[in-house]
Amino acid sequence: MAKRKSKENKAVCSACGQEKSRDEFYVDLARRDGITSQCKACRSAGRKRYYAANKEKVKARVKAYAARNKKKISDNKKNYYRDNCDVIKEKHKVRYWKNPEKARLISKKSLEKIKGTVKYQTKIRKQVLLRFDLTVEQYEDMLRKQNGVCAICKKPESKKYKGKVTRLSVDHCHKTGMIRGLLCNNCNKALGNVFDNVEILQEMVRYLKNAKEKETARESTVA
Repeated sequence: MAKRKSKENKAVCSACGQEKSRDEFYVDLARRDGITSQCKACRSAGRKRYYAANKEKVKARVKAYAARNKKKISDNKKNYYRDNCDVIKEKHKVRYWKNPEKARLISKKSLEKIKGTVKYQTKIRKQVLLRFDLTVEQYEDMLRKQNGVCAICKKPESKKYKGKVTRLSVDHCHKTGMIRGLLCNNCNKALGNVFDNVEILQEMVRYLKNAKEKETARESTVA
C-alpha cells in the first residue's frame, strides 16, 4: 500500500498511489488531514467490487434497513425534496431533454413494475408535471381557466383508467417545449396524428365542409 502523503492542496491516494487534488477525495473529519485515505475513484471502484461479490447480501441488508426505517426514509426524502425542490426539478429537466429517448425508456421500465396500482397513476402524473416544469398548483390553475374542459373540443375528459376518468393531458410544442394548454385524450391524439401540422388540419376542415355541402345538396335533390 502506498505511503500516505498530504500537501496543502494535494494528497496521495493510499490505493492507487497517485497524487491528486484534495477535491478528488471525500471529506473525513475524523482523519487528521480532513479527507479520506482513498480517492473518490478508488473508493467507487472498491464499492463496485464489493457489491459484485456480495450482491445478495447487500440487497438483503438494504431491504432490512428500509423495512425498519420506513417513516425515517420517507421523512428524509420529503425534507430533502422540500429544501431542494428547484434544484431537483432543474436537474431532471436537463437530464430529460439531454436524452429524452433514454429517459423515457428508463421511466417505462420503472413504471412497468408497479403498473395497475394507484401509485402507478400518481407517479405518471408527477413525472408529466415535472417534465413540463409544472407544479400541481399551476396545473390546477390552467384547469380552472379552461373551466375544467379540453381547450379544443370544450368537453371534459372521457377516457377512463380502472373505472376512473383520467385528467386532461398537458399539450406542448415538441420543438420548443412550450406548454399550449390542457387537452382531452382524443384531441391530444388527433394533433399527434397530424404532427401538429396546421396545413393538414386546414385541409381536413375543407374536406369535411365540402363533404357536408355535397351531402346537403344531395338531400335537397331527393326532397
